[in-house]
Amino acid sequence: MTRCPLLPTILDDDWSHAKKEATLANGLRLRYVELGTGAETLLLLHGFTSSSRTWSLVAPLLAKRYRLLLPDMRGHGDSERPLTGYDIPQLAHDAVAFLDAVGVAQAHLIGVSLGSFVAQQAAVGYPERFPTLVLVASGTAQSPSAGREWLQQQIAQLTDPIDPQFLAEWMDNPNSVDQVLHEKVGAEVAAIPKHVWQGVGNTILTHDPRPFLSTLTMPTSIIWGTLDPFFSLEEQEALQALIPNNVFKAYPGIGHNLHWEQPELLAEDIEFFLHNHTIL
Repeated sequence: MTRCPLLPTILDDDWSHAKKEATLANGLRLRYVELGTGAETLLLLHGFTSSSRTWSLVAPLLAKRYRLLLPDMRGHGDSERPLTGYDIPQLAHDAVAFLDAVGVAQAHLIGVSLGSFVAQQAAVGYPERFPTLVLVASGTAQSPSAGREWLQQQIAQLTDPIDPQFLAEWMDNPNSVDQVLHEKVGAEVAAIPKHVWQGVGNTILTHDPRPFLSTLTMPTSIIWGTLDPFFSLEEQEALQALIPNNVFKAYPGIGHNLHWEQPELLAEDIEFFLHNHTIL
C-alpha cells in the first residue's frame, strides 16, 4: 500500500487532536471533527467499526466548499461505548440528536456502508432535516453475499481481544490505499470491544430497509464499487428501483472502501451532486 502525498489529508495524531465533544439529549457523549466554514453543512457517517477518520482522505477536499461534521458514532472511535443501543434506528436517532446538540437544523447527509443504512433511516424519519442523501457502498443487506456470510460466521465466534488474523482480513482491500490511514483506522478497529462488534454486526446482517426506501423523497446519489464483497449489483438495482429520485454511479474495479481507494473521484462526484442540489 502506498501513501498519496498530493491529497491535503489529516491522517496522523492531528485527527484525534481536532476532535470536539457533543453531549446528546439522552446524555450520550459523541466525539466529532468539524472542518470547513461553508454556508452549507455536510453530515458524514462512517462505516462499521471505523470512525470519523475513515473520511480523512475525502473530507479536506469537500471542506474547501462546505462545513463538514464528522461524528464517531456510538461505540466507535473515541465516542462512548454503552452496552446497548446498536440497532439502526437508534444510531439514526443519535445522528439527528447530534445535529441538535451542535445547533444544525439541516445538513446534506452522506453515509458509507453502515453509515449509509443509518443515513437511510435518518432521512426517512426526519426528511425536513436532510435535503439530499448520498449512499456510498450501500445496499439492502438482504441479498446473499460471500462477504456477509463470512462476517456472520466471524461475529458469532468473536472474543476479546479481537483475533489479529480476522482483523487483517477485515481491513483488506482489493486496491492500494493510503498506508497511514490504513494503520490508524486499523488500530481504532482493533480497539472496538466484542459487544460493539456483535451489537452492530448483527443488526446490519438482519436490517431490511426495503419497506421504507420508497418514502425517501429527497434527491439521492448512490455510489458503489463493482468489487464490493458485501453489497451486490442486485442490491444496487433494488436501491435504484425503490428510491424515487436517485442517480447511480458504479466505480469499476473498486471495492467496498471507495472513500479510501478513490477519494478524489468520490469527493468530485459528491461535490457535483451537491452543486446541483444546493439549498441556498
